[in-house]
Amino acid sequence: MVFRITPRLPVQAMKTYGLAAPQATHYRRASCKEVDCPNYANGWRSGFDVTDPDKAEAARLIRLHSGRLFTVQELTGASGRVEQVVFTFGPGQECFQKHMVALERDPILYVRDGDWRGNDTGRKRVHASNVDWVDDFGEHQDKIKERVERG
Repeated sequence: MVFRITPRLPVQAMKTYGLAAPQATHYRRASCKEVDCPNYANGWRSGFDVTDPDKAEAARLIRLHSGRLFTVQELTGASGRVEQVVFTFGPGQECFQKHMVALERDPILYVRDGDWRGNDTGRKRVHASNVDWVDDFGEHQDKIKERVERG
């Protein structure tokens, strides 16, 4: 939970300067080998409680469609029915995690009306360059300073 002090000024008097690096434009998928994934290097185990229908389906999909090499251990419960399935995957194969690596792109620099409480106007400006964003921020800081000095 984030603790924030509510500003004395209304949200309409606020401006937010930020930067973003969206996954869709600033990252790409990567292989296990590329990110030094420990599962790729050492292998891994995945266990499923097959008494849960969703987990039983996931285990079935791994058996039939994962394309990976594994051994299976089935653990039975007191009823004699299989309740747990544990897959052991050897090293050198892709795991099931979605690995991402950052692309060497500048972040998207923006200014929007409002603050964490909202943006009533919906205005948001994306700056074309880092210099423009810094200049805008500096000018805004100067305006605040002037207002404070005037009282």
